[in-house]
Amino acid sequence: MLLKDLAEIYPTNDSSITSGEVVALDPTLTNGIQRSSKPYDTNVLGVVATKPAMVIGNTEGNGIDGKPVALSGRAPVKVSTENGSIKSGDVLTSSSIPGVAMKATKAGPMIGIAMHDYSGEDQGAIMVFVKTGYFTGANLADIVGSVDRHEFAKQVLNHFINQREQLESAVDLSEIVTDRISAGLEVIAPRVVVDEVMANSIAPVDKDLTVTLGTDGRFILASQSDASSSAQPMITFDSSGNAVFAGTLMADKIRANQIIGLEFSGGEASSSGNIFSFMAILEDSITFITRVVFRSPVEYFAEVVFHNRVVFDTDTAGRAVIAASTTTVTVPFEKPFTEPPIVTISLNLPEATDSAFLADAVRAAVSGVTRERFTIVLDAPVPRDLTYNWVALAVKNARSVVGKRLGEGGSIAGSSIEVTPTPSEIPSPTPTVALPTPTLFFTPTLTPTPIASRSGQTVTVLSNELGYVRMREAPNIEATESGAIPSGSVVPFTEVQYGWYHVVYETLTGWMSGTYISVNP
Repeated sequence: MLLKDLAEIYPTNDSSITSGEVVALDPTLTNGIQRSSKPYDTNVLGVVATKPAMVIGNTEGNGIDGKPVALSGRAPVKVSTENGSIKSGDVLTSSSIPGVAMKATKAGPMIGIAMHDYSGEDQGAIMVFVKTGYFTGANLADIVGSVDRHEFAKQVLNHFINQREQLESAVDLSEIVTDRISAGLEVIAPRVVVDEVMANSIAPVDKDLTVTLGTDGRFILASQSDASSSAQPMITFDSSGNAVFAGTLMADKIRANQIIGLEFSGGEASSSGNIFSFMAILEDSITFITRVVFRSPVEYFAEVVFHNRVVFDTDTAGRAVIAASTTTVTVPFEKPFTEPPIVTISLNLPEATDSAFLADAVRAAVSGVTRERFTIVLDAPVPRDLTYNWVALAVKNARSVVGKRLGEGGSIAGSSIEVTPTPSEIPSPTPTVALPTPTLFFTPTLTPTPIASRSGQTVTVLSNELGYVRMREAPNIEATESGAIPSGSVVPFTEVQYGWYHVVYETLTGWMSGTYISVNP
């Protein structure tokens, strides 16, 4: 037999490979080959030549042997009927049998075209025209002929529709069987049978779009939260013309002969079924009997009156604690505000009579307010935890008001300011501004009821940055200092007034704030 094919030497680590076997690239060997071992092998290279008319190339020192792989021409190929009998003209590809070819029925890599039929039960060999590449089928233009490119899809579809009856009765159909088809432009067919369709839009070929339902059938629009959950029906149309909406139906107008479950009586509408869960008083107001949820912003153009409690989320108000010996606490918001909120704080006293906290707590301020957080700051550390209530209000386009300066109409509360202007014609001395000295602190005159003497009871002076705590002659922050007691000292006390303790230290006596001491049991 005179064989005419062109072959090239490829290295291999498998010297048992014989002529006529289908080979694929070996990823472990440079330019190497191995027997193909799976259908539609994407690495398939060709077949080993039997008696090539011309051989080129060499192993270049790679592998343990070299095999001539047919590049073009006719060559015998080992085949099987794994994917059906082979007819002359069939495209061949690799099979699951190592080194053996089979008929290709799906789009994929090809090694050549069969030149003879084969239907044997065992493996055999037939002559093949070697033609490696990818089999995709015929072009539409070759089938339909000349078409208007603007109406191409419609004309191709009409051509297929006209041939549908003939094609349905045909035995030998041109078919493609594959696992996935991708089209960059469109897929044209008289009928598409699928289990699931995923699309962004559906448009008619001409005018109408018809969905045909079977007897007692339903057309369901469903929603699926994630891949692992089952789809939940949102809108359902049945073959009787009924429609069920799981959500809210919104329309410009609704025309109906009857609305079941809603009865009208004068200006009031009430629900007698389970379709409506609220009672509507038309024109004047709407009264909701059950819980109402608004998932979008709601605007009110009149007064809003609440007859019961108003509950806000945890980003609107809360408590923050500045730990002992620190000066700040940062409060993060669970959900960022659209704009930085207006934040106010107030001290939360442990006891109503614990006035000793006031001297330190009033020195707190709010700083660093952003959409995500804010910070409460003290001017100095305190030896005890301080708790603050806070409120953060979201205000759209919050106003900022700046007072007038002195000389521009500004004034100090509780006083009068006289400004003598200087005439432009005659120089005069600088005007005199009379400013009273405002009183920033005041100590109310109280007549407390002293707590009975605590004979034998002691307090411990807490540690702080100074290392000592001052005593004062009276139980208030403005009183004169009478001495100091080192941190850690244990001293007796005789009475308590408004959170201040009267203590005795060596030869000194005085009052100490309860903020800086702890009472011993």
